[in-house]
Amino acid sequence: MSIPLTKLYKRIRGFEGLLGAAVKSINLKPLKNITFTFDPFDQDANTIRRTMHIFNLIKVRETNLKCLVKNNVVCDRSDPTAEFELSNGKILKFHTANLNTLEVIEELNKYALPLVPPPDESEIPKGYPERLKSKYSRDKRIPKSKRRIYNIVYRYPDKEGNLQ
Repeated sequence: MSIPLTKLYKRIRGFEGLLGAAVKSINLKPLKNITFTFDPFDQDANTIRRTMHIFNLIKVRETNLKCLVKNNVVCDRSDPTAEFELSNGKILKFHTANLNTLEVIEELNKYALPLVPPPDESEIPKGYPERLKSKYSRDKRIPKSKRRIYNIVYRYPDKEGNLQ
């Protein structure tokens, strides 16, 4: 008797799960420029490095291809900072020395997400499920010629050891 496999994949909970949800909610449409400035020899540079990595992900960058992301590496013992210039002219400046990545993203989303324009109807793909149907959908049956092959492959021995 075997134990059925259920719940093979578990959701990551805790900080990683919250960070993943925050990353999915990032939208760069109301942003013009993003500038990260940090000293690589500073002990508190890990947060800004992780934040830079997140904002350089392809899925995040595709939300606004016109948004410029600049990385300034300096060697003057200055605090790591992230500057976000909004499309309305305001500049958000975060000193990330005592913050974690999740806090930076959540604070940015508080200011940026209300400025995101509603999606146009032309941007929403029409007939989306129809495009995903493939020639091997569940509705189609296996032809009789191929069924014989499957029957031979999946034979099981009986109690005496003979194939059925």
